Amino acid sequence: MSDIIEIVIALPVRGEYARQAIESAVETLARVDYAFLVEHPRTVTLQKSGVRYQREKLGGREQWQSIAQMLDSGNGDCEDFAAWRIAELRRRGISARPYVAPVLNQPGKWHVMVALKTLGNRWSVEDPSKEMGM
Repeated sequence: MSDIIEIVIALPVRGEYARQAIESAVETLARVDYAFLVEHPRTVTLQKSGVRYQREKLGGREQWQSIAQMLDSGNGDCEDFAAWRIAELRRRGISARPYVAPVLNQPGKWHVMVALKTLGNRWSVEDPSKEMGM
């Protein structure tokens, strides 16, 4: 991927503000992924992509990846998978949004999943990371 713009953003990790900030950033990545899917409509689904879950190094910098980057690297983690899955669902006309939850017993750690509207206008949560090998 030689023609990319790399954006570095500092997000808080504690408190309700952190959850909202992370959710907003994942929403932005989902919109980037949606645009990719519009431009590349034959892109395989996340589940069929062959991309696997890979936790980022502890203490290292979080690197959020778009669909194109994950296809190149062969891996991703929770926010990457959630954004891809949200984009896929939206392309199919299904309401979906990021769902950010604190990781139990790990202050300042968050896990990103997908909230989607099901029949009867109820919301359910799915975890693409678990489907991808977490």
